[in-house]
Amino acid sequence: RLLFDRPGEYLTDNYNGIIPRRLFDNPQKSGSPTGAYDHIKVKHTSGGHSFIKFKAYVQGREAFQADNVDIMCFDEEPPTQIYDEGRTRTINGQNKTCVFSTFTPLMGMSTLVTRVLENPKDSDHITKMGIYDVAHFTKEEADKIIMGYPKYIRKARAFGEPQLELGRIYQIADEDISEKRILDIPKHWLQLGALDFGYSDHPTALVHLLYEPDNDIIHLHNAIYSKAAAVHTAEAVRTWGKLDYAYPQDGNSSDRNEGEAIKQHYINAGMSLLPVHAHYLVRNEKGDIKKSNSVEAGIMEINQRMLSGKLKISEDLHIFFDEMRQYHRKMNNNNQQVIVKVKDDVMDALRYGIMMLRCFKSMEEVHYNQSTIGEQRQDAYI
Repeated sequence: RLLFDRPGEYLTDNYNGIIPRRLFDNPQKSGSPTGAYDHIKVKHTSGGHSFIKFKAYVQGREAFQADNVDIMCFDEEPPTQIYDEGRTRTINGQNKTCVFSTFTPLMGMSTLVTRVLENPKDSDHITKMGIYDVAHFTKEEADKIIMGYPKYIRKARAFGEPQLELGRIYQIADEDISEKRILDIPKHWLQLGALDFGYSDHPTALVHLLYEPDNDIIHLHNAIYSKAAAVHTAEAVRTWGKLDYAYPQDGNSSDRNEGEAIKQHYINAGMSLLPVHAHYLVRNEKGDIKKSNSVEAGIMEINQRMLSGKLKISEDLHIFFDEMRQYHRKMNNNNQQVIVKVKDDVMDALRYGIMMLRCFKSMEEVHYNQSTIGEQRQDAYI
């Protein structure tokens, strides 16, 4: 419609398409009840014509298996199969071919969005446009529009960050929980490390937590990823001090290759892991104290701490904020809400550490090297 106006306007004085009517011949309509165009011949400076063909996603991938094209333009996010077919139509020896895809990522971190944002090819180019780039809004008008949204989604609406299916789990703005890096840790503060063991395409995530007992505030001080062996991972976090580390229940499982518990690799590498896996202590109806490693209980505590100012994140820990923005739920095939297990490694490690708040130790017990305070490897893969 933007290019050629509505089909019925072609021969009227009301025609208002971007492409001037004098530049194209009588367009051919499709058999659609809407009268949409099937193809159009646009006059070219060579004296010939360029052909524009129109397809709809509802026609399926097969409808795109036609002749080769020079340019494929997707308006709004296409299904992945159709996007891949479109790319195929432009890689058959033509010169200066390209694929455009313009859309607001309302389907969140879909397969296509994840691919182009996190694993772009050398030939890919990504342009993000936000509300402040729109010429027909003044800054004051844009500000007013953004202020109409809840605070935690303003960046998504203003700058085109992907929306997340059922919504972010931690619905809070980055600036509300971030703080300047702490360079001098008060001696009466407590400390603990925590890790989430890697598997498949997930890295091992390690975090370094500080606890301010006077105000009941937890500070996330360091966070890194590791895909290296346990011995190299242990060396990388040596500057954090001789911390104890909380770990998940699967650390007690056997390594398929070597037959010993996963946690034992890190213990052998010189790291100090807590005697038991991360858990809450809860009292049941009979008054007995039981162990619970409830994910939802951990998420609830983290969320409450964020909202009450009891959890602060060092502002330079970009891997944390990147994960938090994408940490969300979806509906599974049984119509149940589940956490999306993608880029959640630091989120899990943080939860294990907070579960074991009762195991934090003082600086004297940690034997922290004061000369390394503030030293870290930001966004590092080991």
